[in-house]
Amino acid sequence: MAGGGYQPRKLATRRFHSREFAAATFSAFALSPASAAMLKCTSANMAKTTTAMNAMQDGPAKMEMGKHIALANADLSKGNMRGGCMHYMLAQKAGMMK
Repeated sequence: MAGGGYQPRKLATRRFHSREFAAATFSAFALSPASAAMLKCTSANMAKTTTAMNAMQDGPAKMEMGKHIALANADLSKGNMRGGCMHYMLAQKAGMMK
């Protein structure tokens, strides 16, 4: 079995590389100027985002924003604050699309 055996070191290395990639992606996102403009996940800010969405012209960005706001409302009504805030942030990103 010269080359066909299980090699756990490669799996561990691959897992380590994915952790490095995730850490680099997170730090790049946290330090980017676009994330500084993101609003916190509060009911007042969600109302502002919904108002801004309603003022947008129809298009793919508005449709995606509406989808994520609906998903955020559904998650928040179930008590899933983490999921609701995640969809709220995705709605903000969709609103920034051109």
